[in-house]
Amino acid sequence: MAEQKEKGSASIPWSDSELRTSIDAYLYMLQLETAAVPFSVAEQERLLISGPLSARNEVSVRYRLRNISHVMKERGEATLSAYSAAPQVGKNVKARIHGLLDERQSTLQAIRQMVGNRGADTVELDEVLIGLHQLKEMIFSLASEANPVAGIGHNKPPENIVIGVEDISEAVRAISRIESAVSDHAPDIGTVERSSNTLVALGMKSALWAGQRLTDFSKAGAIAAGTSAGLSLTGLSGQIVEMLRKVFTYLF
Repeated sequence: MAEQKEKGSASIPWSDSELRTSIDAYLYMLQLETAAVPFSVAEQERLLISGPLSARNEVSVRYRLRNISHVMKERGEATLSAYSAAPQVGKNVKARIHGLLDERQSTLQAIRQMVGNRGADTVELDEVLIGLHQLKEMIFSLASEANPVAGIGHNKPPENIVIGVEDISEAVRAISRIESAVSDHAPDIGTVERSSNTLVALGMKSALWAGQRLTDFSKAGAIAAGTSAGLSLTGLSGQIVEMLRKVFTYLF
């Protein structure tokens, strides 16, 4: 059955939506890696395959992400260490990947800045706690309008990308656990990492949700996604990456 799925998946051309999802997932994971935030590549792949890339299998998704590494390398950009460059990509698909990356110049620039600033700063506990509180308030506010959050307003969520109230509740609880752990004189790193995984997953969903609506992440603050919660979602993934960067910079 798995072999049949692989063959069928490979024979179906990748849609613009699937390529966009793959690129947004790649760039989100690249931000996490650049920020030295621990995360599981396998878990992110499972999220993609169980949702917006459900027509694809693990081999197909991984190879497409390796194709993106190849294009990123050609452009002189940083690449994800988990995905070695795979140059065997069709001319049409390669051109579409370039085009979608062109639309994400602000995200690419942010990654370049992260690479340049890597390891250059220190973070104090007060800064971590204030940032965690602000992130908690931002996430908690998303649950005040509707369930699923990503479906509110006039725009329905992209297929298979749904952020519900339970996602929000789990994220808020995860932040509370991190706050407690980092405040201890001997922080429980395991608790922080497990709780971080919850926020990483929410950030991935947010990045994919926003990417399906925006032609350029630089316009995130100017393009209405339907509601104030929608606008918050467009910037949530970046906020999660930055806050987790501060947490792990402080701890290590």
